[in-house]
Amino acid sequence: MIKVNYTYPNKFKFTFDKIDFENCVVNLFQTKAILIESKSQLEATLKQLAKQQDIDVNDIYMEVVI
Repeated sequence: MIKVNYTYPNKFKFTFDKIDFENCVVNLFQTKAILIESKSQLEATLKQLAKQQDIDVNDIYMEVVI
């Protein structure tokens, strides 16, 4: 993976997976591009997404939309 430096404002996509233990399936989810204006907005967005999806915030990957 290539590390990219980014500035604000910028658009990001967030990717995460959830495991369906009953069916032994891993589902991959990706959000649409979201405009992030600041570091505090980025942190709030990550926390909200983790809470909504019932996952750990460290399991969410960010992708800069170029």
